[in-house]
Formats: sequence, structure tokens, C-alpha cells
Amino acid sequence: MNNSTRFRISLRIVHPNLRSEEITDALGLVPDVSYSAGDEKVTPKGSVIGGQRAETYWTHEWPVNGSFEESLGKLTERLLGNGDYLRQLSSTGGRVECFVGWFSSRNSGFYVTSDLSRVLSELKIDLAFDIYPGT
Repeated sequence: MNNSTRFRISLRIVHPNLRSEEITDALGLVPDVSYSAGDEKVTPKGSVIGGQRAETYWTHEWPVNGSFEESLGKLTERLLGNGDYLRQLSSTGGRVECFVGWFSSRNSGFYVTSDLSRVLSELKIDLAFDIYPGT
């Protein structure tokens, strides 16, 4: 990866009714943003905007150390002990994903090995990419 390319990785979980605190407790990770289904809607600054959250949302930005492949591998390795829980989230209507923000001012790329893809699949973790060219 060159100096004009950078990335961020976050673990994101959406669920129809699970409390966000349960996700925090189960994974042992502190969320950067979280709310639960039924919570009152508020802006990021805390102003009430009315209505209730339709679903639970939980996200934790993973610290990036090394290449994209190394960083994603470290997150996956950290989650291996939570496999049953992650699969349960998916089987009860939730979605678990590794969200990747990829920022590059020129042509760049990355890969995900077949072994890492297999583990992500077994854990029921999807990959989501937002590519930001020219940044």
C-alpha cells in the first residue's frame, strides 16, 4: 500500500431487537456508536428528533495496524472465540459485517485470502466496502 492510500475497518452489527448492551457484553468490545431498538431517536449531539429506533445498531472501529490483510485478519482472529454468538445474531435476523472505508488518491487495491474468506463466512460476517477515490 502506498502513502496515498489509507483504510478503516469497523465491526458493525444490526439486529431487530437485541439490546446493544448485550452485544457489548458478549463481544467484550466497546462500541463507538450504539443504540437499541425502541430507543428514542436523537442526533449525534443528543438532540431529540422524535420517534423510536426501529432496530439495534452497534459499531466498533478496529485499530488498524499494518496492511489491510493483516488488520482484517487480526479482527477475525479476535472474533473466533465469539463464533457461536455471531452465528446466533445472524440466525435471529441480525447482520454482522466488517465495514471497510478505503481512501485513495490513485489506483490501489487489496485482497482477501481464501482462508480468511472461509473464516468470515463460517462466522457469518459479511464484508462491506465504501471506496473513496481522490482522497
